[in-house]
Order: sequence, then C-alpha cells, then structure tokens
Amino acid sequence: MAQEIGANTTQMSNIQLYPFARPEDGVLDAYAVIPFSGPSSGVVYVNTEGERYVNEGERRDVCSRAAQNSGGFPTFAIFGQEIVEKGGFISDTQLNDGMKDKRIFKADTFEELVEIINSHEYKGNKISMTAEKLKETINTHNGYVEAGEDPDFGKVIDKGVMLKIDSGPYYAIPQWPSVHHTMGGLVINEKTEVKDIWNVTIPGLYAAGEVTGGVHGTNRLGSNAIPDALVHGYIAGQVSATGTLPDFVK
Repeated sequence: MAQEIGANTTQMSNIQLYPFARPEDGVLDAYAVIPFSGPSSGVVYVNTEGERYVNEGERRDVCSRAAQNSGGFPTFAIFGQEIVEKGGFISDTQLNDGMKDKRIFKADTFEELVEIINSHEYKGNKISMTAEKLKETINTHNGYVEAGEDPDFGKVIDKGVMLKIDSGPYYAIPQWPSVHHTMGGLVINEKTEVKDIWNVTIPGLYAAGEVTGGVHGTNRLGSNAIPDALVHGYIAGQVSATGTLPDFVK
C-alpha cells in the first residue's frame, strides 16, 4: 500500500534464514531454539548421511547455506543426556513436549535413534542414515572435544564447557532453514517518516519494525528486531502525536 503512494524501499532482496525450523513447514517452533543454543555445549549437526557438514558455532547464514548444500533434506541436531542435564538450555518440559510432538527423537542407542530417524518421512522424503556412520561422526567429534580442537571445521571448543556425546539416551531434532527476518522494507528517516522515491518524506506516513528496511544492514544481529520495533514504534508514536522527537534521540 505504501508503494502505491510512492514510498521507496531498500534491501528488498535481503532475507535472513534461521537454520533450525521444523522441516515440514518451516515453522520456528519452541524446539527450533534448542539446536541454536546448543553448539557450545556439544550439540552436533549432521546431514542425512550422519556426517557433520558445518562448524556448529557459525553464523545463521553460514549454517543455513551449509544445510542447503549438505546433500540431502533435512539435517539433524544430535545430543546426549549429559548435554541435556548440564548444558543449561533445555528444560524438562521443553524436552518432554518435544518428544510428545514428535519433534525430538529419543533412543537409548544410536542404532535405535537412527531407526527412528529413518522411520519418518520429511515432506515425503525418506532417508537411509546408518548407525555406523553416525557413531563414527560422534566418536570423531568426541575426540575433538577431548583434544580441544576441531580440524574439520575449526569450531572453537571450550573444554570446560563443551561435553562429549558418549552415553545415552541420545536425541535428534530434525531441522531445516526457514525465513526468519526480512531485511528489506520502507525507507525511513530518524523521525520514522517514510520517504518516497524522490527522497521526500510522505506527510503523515510513519513506519517501524520489520516493515522498514536498511535498519540492520544485510545480517541482523540476534534479538535486535524487538528493540528495533519498540524504539522506532515509540519514536513514530511521539512524532506523529506531537511532532517532536523523544529526548533519548535528540
């Protein structure tokens, strides 16, 4: 609607992907945050072959592109019981609800875990992971945790924090990239007034939050979308009501 009256836009081709959404529909559910929070504790990402495909501590865009280039669909976050108990990022309620919703798979052995993984269809896609390959991947990663160095992907390993996956039960979360934030939108000035294609403000039109563009550059930092909406929304409200900027931006 804003464009219909001449509003200008910027960065419309830039989006931000979140690598850990529900594969079936791209929903960023409550369980999608577990793989994101887990790399420093030892969570491992594997492809449909059971192989690591990325430095788990990389940025979201890097992890998303690596998943897309991993050779299959979807990918999986793998972790063990010790990570659940000591990692500090998974609640019992979250874990139990995830298993009930069939978003988190649990098994006492890697053989059983792979059997569960392979028993599901992911948007009609069947996979044939082997327990031997998954165990090899996890054992190799355990060695890297012990040594404090990841020669495959260069992940930073804090030996005092990162845990090995060497005892069950074991868990897997299917995951796939999904659009998380759109970087593009309406061009605004410091008063949140929307500008037209001639760089002239459009009288009475203000914008704040994700409808705007250019605020975060091409890669938004985590958690900044909320203060963006709150701060610019506050500014828009005061400017539209009184014509003056809040004191904190003067």
